[in-house]
Amino acid sequence: MGDVEYVRHWYHIPQIVHYVKFINIMAYNYSAEIEFVDSYERKFHAPINKVKSTIEYWLYSGAPAEKLNLGIALIGRIFTKIGPPRHETFVYLRVVENLGKHDGKYTFNTDLGASQVFFPDEYKAFYESEQGVQMKVDFAKQKELGGVMIWTLDNDISFKPFYPLFSLIFRMFDKGF
Repeated sequence: MGDVEYVRHWYHIPQIVHYVKFINIMAYNYSAEIEFVDSYERKFHAPINKVKSTIEYWLYSGAPAEKLNLGIALIGRIFTKIGPPRHETFVYLRVVENLGKHDGKYTFNTDLGASQVFFPDEYKAFYESEQGVQMKVDFAKQKELGGVMIWTLDNDISFKPFYPLFSLIFRMFDKGF
Protein backbone atom coordinates (compact mmCIF):
# COMPACT_ATOMS: atom_id res chain seq x y z
CA MET A 1 0.00 0.00 0.00
CA GLY A 2 1.45 3.36 -0.96
CA ASP A 3 -0.79 5.58 1.15
CA VAL A 4 1.04 7.73 3.73
CA GLU A 5 -1.46 6.94 6.50
CA TYR A 6 -0.94 3.21 5.95
CA VAL A 7 2.85 3.62 5.99
CA ARG A 8 2.70 5.82 9.11
CA HIS A 9 0.58 3.23 10.92
CA TRP A 10 2.40 0.03 9.93
CA TYR A 11 6.09 0.83 9.27
CA HIS A 12 8.82 2.12 11.57
CA ILE A 13 10.99 3.54 8.81
CA PRO A 14 14.08 4.44 10.90
CA GLN A 15 14.41 0.79 11.93
CA ILE A 16 13.55 -0.74 8.57
CA VAL A 17 16.23 1.13 6.63
CA HIS A 18 19.01 -0.45 8.69
CA TYR A 19 18.02 -3.98 7.67
CA VAL A 20 17.43 -3.65 3.93
CA LYS A 21 19.47 -2.81 0.85
CA PHE A 22 16.51 -1.28 -0.98
CA ILE A 23 12.79 -0.61 -0.54
CA ASN A 24 10.32 -0.84 -3.39
CA ILE A 25 7.64 1.75 -2.69
CA MET A 26 4.39 0.60 -4.29
CA ALA A 27 3.38 4.15 -5.07
CA TYR A 28 0.59 2.93 -7.30
CA ASN A 29 -1.49 1.06 -4.78
CA TYR A 30 -3.91 3.73 -3.57
CA SER A 31 -7.01 1.78 -4.53
CA ALA A 32 -8.31 0.72 -1.12
CA GLU A 33 -10.70 3.67 -1.21
CA ILE A 34 -11.65 3.19 -4.84
CA GLU A 35 -15.23 2.06 -4.25
CA PHE A 36 -15.92 4.74 -1.67
CA VAL A 37 -15.24 7.96 -3.54
CA ASP A 38 -17.56 9.63 -5.99
CA SER A 39 -14.99 11.55 -8.02
CA TYR A 40 -13.76 9.59 -11.04
CA GLU A 41 -10.51 11.55 -10.97
CA ARG A 42 -9.74 10.51 -7.38
CA LYS A 43 -10.09 6.86 -8.33
CA PHE A 44 -7.01 6.76 -10.53
CA HIS A 45 -4.51 4.28 -9.10
CA ALA A 46 -1.48 6.57 -8.81
CA PRO A 47 -2.15 10.32 -8.83
CA ILE A 48 1.18 12.16 -9.00
CA ASN A 49 0.43 14.22 -5.88
CA LYS A 50 -0.02 11.01 -3.83
CA VAL A 51 3.12 9.49 -5.34
CA LYS A 52 5.12 12.56 -4.36
CA SER A 53 3.69 12.73 -0.84
CA THR A 54 4.45 9.04 -0.26
CA ILE A 55 8.08 9.38 -1.32
CA GLU A 56 8.45 12.64 0.62
CA TYR A 57 7.12 10.89 3.73
CA TRP A 58 9.64 8.05 3.44
CA LEU A 59 12.47 10.58 2.99
CA TYR A 60 11.24 12.76 5.87
CA SER A 61 11.06 9.66 8.08
CA GLY A 62 14.71 8.85 7.54
CA ALA A 63 14.86 6.57 4.51
CA PRO A 64 17.97 7.29 2.42
CA ALA A 65 16.94 8.29 -1.11
CA GLU A 66 19.34 5.78 -2.69
CA LYS A 67 17.49 2.90 -0.95
CA LEU A 68 14.08 3.88 -2.34
CA ASN A 69 12.70 2.62 -5.64
CA LEU A 70 9.55 4.31 -6.93
CA GLY A 71 6.98 1.72 -8.01
CA ILE A 72 5.15 2.26 -11.31
CA ALA A 73 2.26 -0.02 -12.29
CA LEU A 74 1.65 -0.45 -16.00
CA ILE A 75 -2.11 -0.61 -15.63
CA GLY A 76 -5.24 1.43 -16.13
CA ARG A 77 -8.71 1.55 -14.69
CA ILE A 78 -11.98 1.90 -16.50
CA PHE A 79 -15.01 3.25 -14.64
CA THR A 80 -18.57 2.86 -15.86
CA LYS A 81 -21.08 5.64 -15.46
CA ILE A 82 -24.11 3.54 -16.32
CA GLY A 83 -25.93 2.13 -13.30
CA PRO A 84 -24.02 1.80 -10.04
CA PRO A 85 -20.43 2.95 -10.54
CA ARG A 86 -18.02 0.06 -10.93
CA HIS A 87 -14.50 -0.29 -12.16
CA GLU A 88 -12.23 -2.76 -13.88
CA THR A 89 -8.47 -2.87 -13.83
CA PHE A 90 -6.59 -3.67 -17.02
CA VAL A 91 -2.94 -4.13 -17.83
CA TYR A 92 -1.50 -1.36 -20.01
CA LEU A 93 -1.46 -3.66 -23.04
CA ARG A 94 -5.23 -4.28 -22.78
CA VAL A 95 -5.98 -0.61 -22.09
CA VAL A 96 -4.24 0.41 -25.31
CA GLU A 97 -5.97 -2.35 -27.28
CA ASN A 98 -9.44 -1.44 -25.96
CA LEU A 99 -9.10 2.32 -26.12
CA GLY A 100 -7.73 2.18 -29.64
CA LYS A 101 -11.02 0.65 -30.82
CA HIS A 102 -13.25 3.51 -29.66
CA ASP A 103 -13.67 7.18 -30.37
CA GLY A 104 -13.43 9.36 -27.34
CA LYS A 105 -11.80 12.44 -25.93
CA TYR A 106 -8.17 11.63 -25.07
CA THR A 107 -6.28 13.96 -22.75
CA PHE A 108 -3.39 13.96 -20.32
CA ASN A 109 -4.32 15.25 -16.89
CA THR A 110 -1.22 16.91 -15.43
CA ASP A 111 -2.82 17.17 -11.96
CA LEU A 112 -3.25 13.40 -11.86
CA GLY A 113 -0.21 12.51 -13.94
CA ALA A 114 -2.47 10.24 -15.97
CA SER A 115 -3.78 9.82 -19.45
CA GLN A 116 -7.51 9.61 -19.68
CA VAL A 117 -10.21 8.98 -22.21
CA PHE A 118 -13.78 10.04 -21.67
CA PHE A 119 -16.93 8.71 -23.30
CA PRO A 120 -19.70 10.99 -21.96
CA ASP A 121 -22.46 8.38 -21.85
CA GLU A 122 -20.41 5.30 -21.06
CA TYR A 123 -17.21 5.42 -19.03
CA LYS A 124 -14.01 7.13 -18.19
CA ALA A 125 -10.60 5.46 -18.22
CA PHE A 126 -7.35 6.47 -16.55
CA TYR A 127 -4.16 4.69 -17.49
CA GLU A 128 -0.41 4.86 -17.15
CA SER A 129 1.04 6.32 -20.33
CA GLU A 130 4.36 7.61 -21.55
CA GLN A 131 3.59 11.06 -20.11
CA GLY A 132 2.72 9.67 -16.67
CA VAL A 133 5.76 7.41 -16.58
CA GLN A 134 7.95 10.33 -17.62
CA MET A 135 6.58 12.49 -14.76
CA LYS A 136 7.29 9.72 -12.24
CA VAL A 137 10.78 8.93 -13.53
CA ASP A 138 11.62 12.66 -13.59
CA PHE A 139 10.50 12.87 -9.96
CA ALA A 140 12.57 9.80 -8.98
CA LYS A 141 15.62 11.31 -10.64
CA GLN A 142 15.01 14.73 -9.05
CA LYS A 143 14.87 13.11 -5.60
CA GLU A 144 17.93 10.98 -6.44
CA LEU A 145 16.11 7.76 -5.61
CA GLY A 146 17.74 4.40 -6.17
CA GLY A 147 15.54 3.85 -9.21
CA VAL A 148 12.10 2.62 -10.14
CA MET A 149 10.40 -0.76 -10.05
CA ILE A 150 7.73 -1.95 -12.47
CA TRP A 151 4.55 -3.86 -11.68
CA THR A 152 4.82 -5.95 -13.85
CA LEU A 153 6.99 -6.14 -16.95
CA ASP A 154 4.54 -8.35 -18.84
CA ASN A 155 1.89 -5.62 -18.64
CA ASP A 156 3.71 -3.50 -21.24
CA ILE A 157 3.07 -3.96 -24.96
CA SER A 158 5.07 -6.87 -26.36
CA PHE A 159 4.37 -6.10 -30.03
CA LYS A 160 5.43 -3.07 -32.06
CA PRO A 161 6.32 -0.73 -30.64
CA PHE A 162 8.08 -3.16 -28.32
CA TYR A 163 7.74 -2.32 -24.64
CA PRO A 164 7.22 1.46 -25.01
CA LEU A 165 6.90 2.24 -21.28
CA PHE A 166 9.75 -0.01 -20.20
CA SER A 167 11.96 1.37 -23.00
CA LEU A 168 11.14 4.94 -21.97
CA ILE A 169 12.28 4.24 -18.42
CA PHE A 170 15.56 2.80 -19.64
CA ARG A 171 16.17 5.77 -21.93
CA MET A 172 15.43 8.21 -19.13
CA PHE A 173 17.99 6.51 -16.90
CA ASP A 174 20.46 6.44 -19.83
CA LYS A 175 20.77 2.67 -19.76
CA GLY A 176 19.83 1.95 -23.38
CA PHE A 177 17.53 -0.82 -24.52
